[in-house]
Amino acid sequence: MAIIYIPEILRTHTYEIPAFETWDNTLIAALHELVQSFPQIHKFLFKTESELQEHLHIFVNQTDVQGLSGLSTELRENDEVDLVFAIAGG
Repeated sequence: MAIIYIPEILRTHTYEIPAFETWDNTLIAALHELVQSFPQIHKFLFKTESELQEHLHIFVNQTDVQGLSGLSTELRENDEVDLVFAIAGG
């Protein structure tokens, strides 16, 4: 199973769980399963059903999925998925 690590900023919407385990074999399916379990986080992850928010970067085993196959990236047992939100300030 793969593990999606929940950023601390979203944990209030996931009952404070720090990680979500999934047997889905693609990133998009795993993210949809996460949203199905915690519908409140949909707006933080997705613009549409298949388009991520612009400020969200996703890494699988520390590699940006944009350099892999994007949302179609395959997940394997023991893969680690990190959701990283870009921070802007001024």
